[in-house]
Amino acid sequence: MDHNCIFYGPPGTGKTHAATREAVHVVANQPADQDHRHLYEQFLESGHIQLCTFHQSLSYEEFIEGIRIGEDGQFKTEDGMFKRISQQAEAAYNAYQHRRFIQMSLGTTGDTYLEYGLEHNMVSTNICTIDSDKMAEETYQQEHQTYDTPEKLAAISKDHWEGSAPYLHIFKNVIKPGDIIFISDHDNKDTVHAIAKVVGDYEYQSEKFNEHYKHMRKVEWLWTDPINVSDIYKADQFDYQIKQLSELKREDFKPAHHVIQLIDPLEKYVLIIDEINRGNIAQIFGELITLIEPNKRLGTKEATTVTLPYSNKPFGVPENLYMIGTMNTADRSIALMDTALRRRFTFKEVMPQSDLLKDIPMENGRGPIRLPKILDTINQRIEFLYDREHTIGHAYLMDCHSVDDVLNAFTKRIIPLLQEYFYGDWRQIEHILGGATQDETDKSYFLFKQEITPATIFNDTVQGELQPKVMYERVEKPEAEALFRIGKWSSK
Repeated sequence: MDHNCIFYGPPGTGKTHAATREAVHVVANQPADQDHRHLYEQFLESGHIQLCTFHQSLSYEEFIEGIRIGEDGQFKTEDGMFKRISQQAEAAYNAYQHRRFIQMSLGTTGDTYLEYGLEHNMVSTNICTIDSDKMAEETYQQEHQTYDTPEKLAAISKDHWEGSAPYLHIFKNVIKPGDIIFISDHDNKDTVHAIAKVVGDYEYQSEKFNEHYKHMRKVEWLWTDPINVSDIYKADQFDYQIKQLSELKREDFKPAHHVIQLIDPLEKYVLIIDEINRGNIAQIFGELITLIEPNKRLGTKEATTVTLPYSNKPFGVPENLYMIGTMNTADRSIALMDTALRRRFTFKEVMPQSDLLKDIPMENGRGPIRLPKILDTINQRIEFLYDREHTIGHAYLMDCHSVDDVLNAFTKRIIPLLQEYFYGDWRQIEHILGGATQDETDKSYFLFKQEITPATIFNDTVQGELQPKVMYERVEKPEAEALFRIGKWSSK
């Protein structure tokens, strides 16, 4: 997935639908199905997907940061949407970078400790089986002084064992919420029995489960089926049991394995910008336009930051923030877009898909209304008379389930759009819709036309200066035959 992408195309082609589906794909880290709306709503609620619309008056101060007057009458800096979602994504990226991977042996084969932990969403250990608060006054303080720095803790090995206090220190103080624990047992060092994410702080439970397993952490179980260590890790087994808690390295895992992708995702955020071409890009992004380039993102080798003018704080765009825009080509072609924006985004065209439409049956025994054929015919004529950027999207007809639905779509949505496209040039619209009637009572066309002579509406003084003119009106309550009049298709 590209970090910066714009879906562009004519009105009604499903650009917003494509953007939301792509956003769900990014955040969920899996392909989104057609019915992705429930996930989209969840991610909107959680803030992982956010939506805004560009318009001509949108400013840097609204999008990035500006100065506002607070309730106390003092000026204060107020963050805009882009800055807020960037900071959320950066916090998630930092948490990902600092996430630890811990191998922990939990009992031996046949023990019920793991079963208890799975049932109660916790892991426990029998390291230093007295309360750590008491131990701080006795053994713990003495042993902890030996391993009071990360360097000294890293030196612990099966050949350098001086009590179990350092391991309780890791379990109690080093492991943080968000860290991942791989559960093995003393007898099967080549098997991971379960994988958990730490979600709670250290607890000492004197009355829980077993007199020896008192030290606990709340967890969320991510994987509970046994799996070979060699399937996910660049080794055949974890360390000997005496290294009951040992820190693993992310680079030693096999990132392509589906379990690793499940348990160690980089939390991603998406900002959807609707009508991105309507905004003044230079005015909205200012000096930050460079920061959205993929190779300038925080976390890359060429990471770039700028000092914001109001807060005077450094700011960068993290690599786990994605931007998806939509652009209506009937408003502005890509060729007329801001060059700075065009260079930093990839473009995906979304054109009308008539194959998504279904034929509409008729009750009088006549053949069905073939919506795909109608849409194709109209769009071929628009492309010939105007261009392909102003064709009609399938979305205008997607919710049509009866002839009346189709007629309403034409009279209330499609014909007004054609009026806008052709600036009221009804002659062109007549060509597209398959003609116009000259009988006021004829409901088999969408348009009624008549020739008006100057004599019928002007006095004698101007009649010689004016020429007859063809005037058009929309037929009120057209009938199904108007759809057949479009032509170039058969109901058979």
